Amino acid sequence: AVVSTQSGHYGRGEFPLSVCNTVSLNYIDFNNCHISMLPDEMGKLCNVQSLNLNNNTFDRLPSTIYGMNSLSEIRFADNGVTALPAEIVRIPHLNVIEYENNPLEDPSQEIIGAGMGCIREYFQRKLFSVQSGKPALHMKLSGIRTAVGSI
Repeated sequence: AVVSTQSGHYGRGEFPLSVCNTVSLNYIDFNNCHISMLPDEMGKLCNVQSLNLNNNTFDRLPSTIYGMNSLSEIRFADNGVTALPAEIVRIPHLNVIEYENNPLEDPSQEIIGAGMGCIREYFQRKLFSVQSGKPALHMKLSGIRTAVGSI
């Protein structure tokens, strides 16, 4: 099942709560809906494979997406997201991240663009650095590629 808000049934910034009750959804398109958050109930949508949040007003990725275990694609281009949270690596099937035109700083856009293997390695190194009490590692893509292997 597919939900798209492109049809104009909802007002600017209005969220269609009925979506949260449609367990069979596998594609959600909230492109250009002027939303900045998703309701917690969205986390129940465990069959969603693709989520389009392009052209909205998010300043961070909504935490509700971490319950979407089937998610393989997330698109959030043209928002205000400055960082990917470490929880992004908890989404087991995620392999496509569309992030263009966001002021992303952590991890660098170079690391994000290199794919989920590099993103996972980045957060593993960052976590190890914090747990060991050592200063945060200055992680360059070349070092992460070496650790991850050929990408």
